[in-house]
Amino acid sequence: MLTARQDAVETARALRAALARHEIVLPSLDVDLVSYAHFAGRPLIELGRVNNVTVNALVRVLNSAPVGKR
Repeated sequence: MLTARQDAVETARALRAALARHEIVLPSLDVDLVSYAHFAGRPLIELGRVNNVTVNALVRVLNSAPVGKR
């Protein structure tokens, strides 16, 4: 069983790989170490700040994906 930090690292890695398949890079994508150090439970994933070109690429990918329930 993964620790909360290991789970967050794997989740960030999976998101990075999924975005890369669409040639989208979020340079600051990583586990937010401050949230990990100061809060019990699950650490946050830092997505970072991105320019409008990257946001538009994300919008295109999300709009083309089938809508499903989670």
